Amino acid sequence: MKNITYNPEFVPKGASTNETYEALTIGAGVQWYEAYAAANDSGRSVVGGMSPGASIGAAGGWLQGGGHSALSPSYGLGVDNAIEITVVTSTGEYLTVNDYQYSDLFWALRGGGGGTYGIVTSVTYRTYPSLPVAFYVMEANVTTSNVMNELIGGVLQFQANLTDAGWGGYGGISINSTYLTIIAPNMSTEVANATTQTLTDFVLSLQSQGVSPYI
Repeated sequence: MKNITYNPEFVPKGASTNETYEALTIGAGVQWYEAYAAANDSGRSVVGGMSPGASIGAAGGWLQGGGHSALSPSYGLGVDNAIEITVVTSTGEYLTVNDYQYSDLFWALRGGGGGTYGIVTSVTYRTYPSLPVAFYVMEANVTTSNVMNELIGGVLQFQANLTDAGWGGYGGISINSTYLTIIAPNMSTEVANATTQTLTDFVLSLQSQGVSPYI
């Protein structure tokens, strides 16, 4: 269950031999930090999940729930990057499913209810070249609920533009603070600054109302 294999010429079962992918096959016991390390060793990156320590299972509920990633604006969700899945069904059959065989089960396992249909034992993901990333962090502490409402409303308003520009990541809100941590692969410093400047200016403009930002 901890097996990880990189194949630069992976062919899905049932596909023609000229359909190849630079792919990473991971067992159901692999956690994302392990998958990232294996991909990096081959000079590749993979769309995956995030948690403290990157401990989320790389072939489990993350994928079967859709698979959001900081890289999704650039490369799609986890379900868009799964090429092939092996699964044990409720009848005890061990199946390899993809677009060419058992395609209905392949579809269902990618966001359609996951464990309802069987036990996934491995997933094969397409990979991408490792690229430098731009990194943007915004944190803000707030003293009043009124300005918090204004701050969160503004951040959400700008979020769609950030996604369209290629940024992806994670954020959070507490009773008196908020944060946003986003990345964009292969984005120049100039473009990174230009696409985040409006948000930066907005947050800084609230300092007089009791917002303490860190950007």
